[in-house]
Amino acid sequence: MNWKNYLTFSRSERNGIVVFAILLVVIILAPKIHDIFFYEQKRIDPESFKKDILAFEDQLRKIENKTRISYTTKKTHDLNNNLPKSEKPQILLQPIEFNPNQLEEKLWLDMGMPENVVRTIKNYEDAGGSFRFKEDVNRIYGITDEMYAQLSPYIKLPSKDQFYKDSESIKADEVKETDEKPEKPLLVDINTADTLELMKIRGIGPFYSKSIVEYRNSLGGFVSIYQLMDIYGMNDERFESIKKHIIIKDSVIKQININEADFSEMIRHPYLNRNLVNNLIVMRQQHGKFHAIEDIKRSHIIDDETFAIIAPYLKLDK
Repeated sequence: MNWKNYLTFSRSERNGIVVFAILLVVIILAPKIHDIFFYEQKRIDPESFKKDILAFEDQLRKIENKTRISYTTKKTHDLNNNLPKSEKPQILLQPIEFNPNQLEEKLWLDMGMPENVVRTIKNYEDAGGSFRFKEDVNRIYGITDEMYAQLSPYIKLPSKDQFYKDSESIKADEVKETDEKPEKPLLVDINTADTLELMKIRGIGPFYSKSIVEYRNSLGGFVSIYQLMDIYGMNDERFESIKKHIIIKDSVIKQININEADFSEMIRHPYLNRNLVNNLIVMRQQHGKFHAIEDIKRSHIIDDETFAIIAPYLKLDK
């Protein structure tokens, strides 16, 4: 058989090939032709487009607010610090009765006092400052009139008016004494008297009678009338005018068991400061229980004078 017969086509075969090629081209180009002649442009809904724009603008505002918040917070803090007393935001305090002299920072903060004001108070005390009257507290920079109004009823100090009024009362009573007939001297036991009994003594008003009772309770009792000089505001003139009416009978003194008491119990006593209490506890832990009150004198911070002051308030047994 001649191989050339496979490479030649008849007329009908050639026509078939041409038709097949045309059909193949039409099939390939059909999608493109359809898109050109039959594509329908998508219509845009104006309301939907408007919503998309608003959503985009809302998202932009949120991003701007987040980037601005730290700056705004800092700026507000700086402005508040620079405001005059009368324009600062009001602070709601939770005061308790207190003497501002050497009051612990924690107690100031517990009452709601701002940290910067507490630092100012401590700097004032470190520089030798003290509070003689209630009004002295209001002189501290950072304490507004509104804050002082909340603190004033709880400050255990006399007001200036009260202090000078009591002083004038003493002078007036001294003048009266020269014109009055001798009477049986008034004697009051400061370890048992209540505020009303103490106020019978000329020169002791509501403030000092309350201060004497509170100090007696914190001590556990007086062992000497001269301990009244420890009370804030008690000066030599006032003490000299009242001491002839004061006595101390054989009263029971509340004592602290130094072999059993913990830090919180001992630190409440006015004569036992933090260093002294820590020292006593360390001695007890290292050497065991004390056998005599005099054993505490082994501490390098307890000299004879300190021992004489605190010994009456210490005991070994329950």
